[in-house]
Amino acid sequence: MTATSKKIVLVATAVVLAVVLLAGQAATDSLVPVGPNGTGASLGRTSMAFLGGLRTFGAAVLWNRLDPQFHEYYGGKPVELQTFMMPTIWMVVKLDPQFVQAYYLAPYVLIKSGHADEGWSLAREGLRNNPRSGQLMGSYAQLLLIVRRDPKAAAREADLMRAQGVYWSSPLEEWQALTVARETYKLVGRQADYLQVVDRMRVLDALIAKMPQSTQTEHLDDTNYGR
Repeated sequence: MTATSKKIVLVATAVVLAVVLLAGQAATDSLVPVGPNGTGASLGRTSMAFLGGLRTFGAAVLWNRLDPQFHEYYGGKPVELQTFMMPTIWMVVKLDPQFVQAYYLAPYVLIKSGHADEGWSLAREGLRNNPRSGQLMGSYAQLLLIVRRDPKAAAREADLMRAQGVYWSSPLEEWQALTVARETYKLVGRQADYLQVVDRMRVLDALIAKMPQSTQTEHLDDTNYGR
């Protein structure tokens, strides 16, 4: 099977999976009786939980097919050529709106390939669906800084990113996002915030040094677009 054929099969599978699961969710919703109590309501909640698990699983399967393609075949290519990933990413975020990784690079790909409105819309959608994700706040700040060239807006996003309650999956993820905050604060002349970020990055340096080297390399590959 050629690479093109494999891509078509993958997209077709994703479409079928999304349609089946989304239709199943809608059908389950329609069967749940009005009111919070009763056997029907309990069954409806159980069915929705089951379908939610299937949707999360389906998103992970699609992503696990896409991620190696990006690293092995497209990692060193211009971002404009990486639009191959968009049909799969669209399916992933529809199946699992909390799948943070899918929102990270896709907006930049869309913007650089001439679909700016769609790119910004997807970036904002990712933040709406994952309001505590530091990674997505950092990527949005980076878009504001390097694409829109608006350091003041990027600084406001950096402020949100550094607030309490923000979630980071690893010290390296936080460190990468803080590089954007550091450069942003420097550009707008917020020296005190700049120094606070530098101090935090020094703390994170010690934590990152204890991480496996393979994890560090993989994560750096995923968090360096546009730099």
